[in-house]
Amino acid sequence: MVHHFVGIDCGMNQIRVALLGTVFSISMFLFGCTDPDVNVRDAVDFECSPEFARLDMLIGRWEAASEVTMIETGERFRSSAKVQAAWTLGRQFILVRTEFDLDMPDEKSAGSLGLKTWDTNAGVYRTWDFDSWGKFSTGTMTYDEAARTWHMTSQWVNRRTGASGRGEGTMAFVGKDEKVITWTSRPNDGKEGGFRVKGRSRRLSDSP
Repeated sequence: MVHHFVGIDCGMNQIRVALLGTVFSISMFLFGCTDPDVNVRDAVDFECSPEFARLDMLIGRWEAASEVTMIETGERFRSSAKVQAAWTLGRQFILVRTEFDLDMPDEKSAGSLGLKTWDTNAGVYRTWDFDSWGKFSTGTMTYDEAARTWHMTSQWVNRRTGASGRGEGTMAFVGKDEKVITWTSRPNDGKEGGFRVKGRSRRLSDSP
């Protein structure tokens, strides 16, 4: 079970409090400069918060299959994906790597990188995504505990074309290792390019 590791990590973090506190004290003694806003115990408590620990449910190696529908034309095509989600940067962010296989006449493959974390001040999860079409986005997520569903929104810009837009969707867990995903993306200028995605994703391994 993925969540079993959270207790272990938080226990180890109590040791880190002492070690990091010692390092910070030495730094202050030697150099007379530490960031006054840095509080080691607050950082550890952040990692052990239930909101932050909830991100563990996303970790692992996944495979996904979905159907994409173009909003304006009704044209449909299928997509499959391999996804790896792992903690990175000292367990402060989740790094998500995705490789797509596309059933499209002019596009057969694509890829994306994403980051996710918990924003304590704003009380939301934050996301950043970048893909091989030149698009990058920033967004937020909230979690409905009763429905075991993530609700996601984003604003995106295509670096190559200058187009921009917005997206929203859900990620509903069905059991521990399967989720149903929906996503709708629309350009801000109202031109063609909007699409809807509906699919399922299955976890192959708890380890990325």
